[in-house]
Amino acid sequence: YLQPAELRPGLLEVIASTEGVAPYFDLSFQHSSPALLRRMRRFGDPDSFLELLTRIRGLASEAGVRSNVIVGFPGETDEEFEDMLGLLEEIRFDHLGAFAYSEEESTPAARMEGQVDAAVKRERLERVMEVQQAITQEQNERWIGREVDVLIDRITGRDMDDPEADAGQRGAVGRTARQALEIDGMVHIDDAAGARAGEFVRARILDVIDNDLKAAILDD
Repeated sequence: YLQPAELRPGLLEVIASTEGVAPYFDLSFQHSSPALLRRMRRFGDPDSFLELLTRIRGLASEAGVRSNVIVGFPGETDEEFEDMLGLLEEIRFDHLGAFAYSEEESTPAARMEGQVDAAVKRERLERVMEVQQAITQEQNERWIGREVDVLIDRITGRDMDDPEADAGQRGAVGRTARQALEIDGMVHIDDAAGARAGEFVRARILDVIDNDLKAAILDD
């Protein structure tokens, strides 16, 4: 993944304009609080984060953007947590990984004052995931009816081992350029006769199922 504070405009332009490079950005934000980020030995602030996302979406409007955040880091206040939720609502990442801080022996953070109660960390993590689930749902719904390229990862269905199976007997699971393998949801295709794992197919998005998409392969 990319560190937001180290991501230079030139690299953004290369990623957005180079054929064969997926327009996908995995940005490790961790938090919105400058004070907490310094305690994590990281850098950044809400204004710079928003500026970066504005630049990315200006260069590649359909780019997929993922990030990760940590809740319950030592010293995190209720206000800092609420500010982070507000930033998530404003940035609207396509995908987000969220984690509760876990104390590790012999690390500087384990010796910090202000350790957050385990129950508070769980509650904050649940709230982050609730907020992000709604955002991801809305971001995915924007793609309903649109045509996309899907990379087939595997064939599914009762005849998945039979390359000569009839249409309707073989399904497939794949992903678009906006979905990282195993972490950003999948594209489910019910009728994938003729498709092979490792190949690209052109498909139309039909529906959203939780974090996943449902699609149909387009006729040639």
